[in-house]
Amino acid sequence: LALIASACAPKSQPPEADSAPPVAQIPALPNDPVTQWLECEECREGQLAAVVELGDQAVGALSTLLSGGPPADRLQVLDRALHSSFERLSASGADGLPTEAEYVSQYTANYVAQYQTRAARALSQIGSPQAMRALQAMDTTAVREDVRGVLRDARTPGR
Repeated sequence: LALIASACAPKSQPPEADSAPPVAQIPALPNDPVTQWLECEECREGQLAAVVELGDQAVGALSTLLSGGPPADRLQVLDRALHSSFERLSASGADGLPTEAEYVSQYTANYVAQYQTRAARALSQIGSPQAMRALQAMDTTAVREDVRGVLRDARTPGR
């Protein structure tokens, strides 16, 4: 699965959590519903519905991903892809680029936030007592503001 976005320089504010890293090629993952939901680009093939269908079977994994973000091996793959992407942008003479560290940090934070927001949305849609406990247990002080907003919404019954 390739995560591709525009090669423009990052803005001063982080893009939304569902923004994909720029021009970063990330290898495909196993075909399990939770991973497909967390990694899909446009998510138009029923990925969320497939996770919701799993119900409480998915809650443990979603809870772990909500609190911890992507697995370390995915972050390593992303890190390599972002460094490579930055090198290509730098070599092309793109204007207004941040430092490489800022670039990698910003898009890594977006990727983590994507996992967290999608895990929260899936838990909310599952809606079981176990799923709602997982949402309530999440400490919001260590997450970005956009993730806090999704968590706030996900914790609200009927949303």
